[in-house]
Amino acid sequence: MPLEERIYQNESQLRQPLVLVRAMWADLWQSRKLGWALAQRDIKAKYRAAWLGLTWAVLPPVATTLMFVVLQRQQVIETSVSGVPYPLFVMAGVIFWQLFADAVSAPLQMVQASRSMLTRILFPREALLVSAVLQVSFNFLIKLGLFGLLLAWYQVALPSTIWLIPLAALMLLGLGILLGVLLVPVGILYQDVLYSLGIILMLLMFITPVGFAPPQSGILADITQWNPVAPLIQCARDWALTGASAAAIPAAWVALGTVVGLAFGWVLYRLTFPIAVERLSS
Repeated sequence: MPLEERIYQNESQLRQPLVLVRAMWADLWQSRKLGWALAQRDIKAKYRAAWLGLTWAVLPPVATTLMFVVLQRQQVIETSVSGVPYPLFVMAGVIFWQLFADAVSAPLQMVQASRSMLTRILFPREALLVSAVLQVSFNFLIKLGLFGLLLAWYQVALPSTIWLIPLAALMLLGLGILLGVLLVPVGILYQDVLYSLGIILMLLMFITPVGFAPPQSGILADITQWNPVAPLIQCARDWALTGASAAAIPAAWVALGTVVGLAFGWVLYRLTFPIAVERLSS
């Protein structure tokens, strides 16, 4: 059913699930060109206006890595890492964490940046999510290039699992987008959600094994066990640096839950987004 024919329908879309699913996929397909255009526009605007340009894409992980290295050398953080230099270990964790954090923030940031367009122009709302995914992926590829340079600097042999990095990145991207989509209905109405998100993600980073190996005992070990991001970070870093990962099975379960959650989140996004936009324009 064309988008313009569904504007004024008051009947719940859940009463016709097959029609809803077909409409969702049709809108997603129609969103590809607009999402690409929005991503290009925002990426150019973001880096063209900055004197350092694309350097800003790598400065945050570099600064975070240096912070962890200083804390580790001052013995504030006690961690034993075997097989790879600690700076490389941290950089891998930080880059994959940044991918997840960017994915959480991107949907809400994209919606907030398009507030005026949402209330004036009719277009498939999935285009905003497509643009968010493309922008996060672009920034991750830049950081991945930095990681490759660091691998060459330390002359670390690439493991046989290096080809699994795209899969690990996809799992982190999916989980981040899922959480970001769930925040959109509330975040579009209340700026507090976006303002507090950076603080929450920063705190979450320090209880996730980004700059340290997963602990085996204690409160932090219990938190890590129930932290869905932890096995994804650990698995991604192991595949990039050492080979097979002990976190592969927990990561697979998280990935499976993410796929199911994305389907639910997409439906929720479709049903609640028009209501939020209506309240936004009132």
